[in-house]
Amino acid sequence: MPRGGARPGAGRPKGTRPTVKRYASLKAAIRDDIVPVEGLLRLASTYRTRALSGKDNGAAEIYRQALKDAAPYLHPRLAPIEHTGKLSLQDVLERLTPDQLAAFADALAAASAEAGDPQPNDAAGGLDAGPGEQTPTGSVH
Repeated sequence: MPRGGARPGAGRPKGTRPTVKRYASLKAAIRDDIVPVEGLLRLASTYRTRALSGKDNGAAEIYRQALKDAAPYLHPRLAPIEHTGKLSLQDVLERLTPDQLAAFADALAAASAEAGDPQPNDAAGGLDAGPGEQTPTGSVH
């Protein structure tokens, strides 16, 4: 059995760049005392153009990994919540501010108009029928 020397399939594949060059921008960020997330974002920015050009196969992986590592600093995970009971439309409406209620009413009116439904407050069948006017159920006030 041979010892030492060149062996078939051993070593770095032809055409790939040395790893030291790939992390040069990260090393520069550390040298310049940059916060880790800034270094990750700079690294991602550097490798983004290389990844999009399609010329450097390893750049896409470095770009993806840098963004993945920076994500927890920029977008914290949402805490899981447990639903403790039923929530009705009445509960939701009671929690709305007057401005939110007005916006909700406007959105409902706009949706009704798009659907061709009569407006809730018009005399042709609205819910707010005055004295002597007929309601949608047919009763007279």
